[in-house]
Amino acid sequence: MAERLSVPIVGSDFKMVDGKPVGQVRVDIYKRYNWGNPEGGVPRGDIKGVPQNDLARLNETGLAHDFDIVGSTTFYAAPQPGS
Repeated sequence: MAERLSVPIVGSDFKMVDGKPVGQVRVDIYKRYNWGNPEGGVPRGDIKGVPQNDLARLNETGLAHDFDIVGSTTFYAAPQPGS
């Protein structure tokens, strides 16, 4: 299952109609992937079958690296028919 991110909707050329954006909308995404602490931490839910501590040890030894995901998209949101 894909992780659901909470992202802000930014831009000035849209309005909210019945709780939904209408007009030109820009969405900016930022997600930090941090493999954690080898001594403990919360188990990851997105990588099955590999304990969190093992992932963190890969990072500690240089075989895995923390990274950022950054993105932006702009689209036009049209009102739905009948609303």
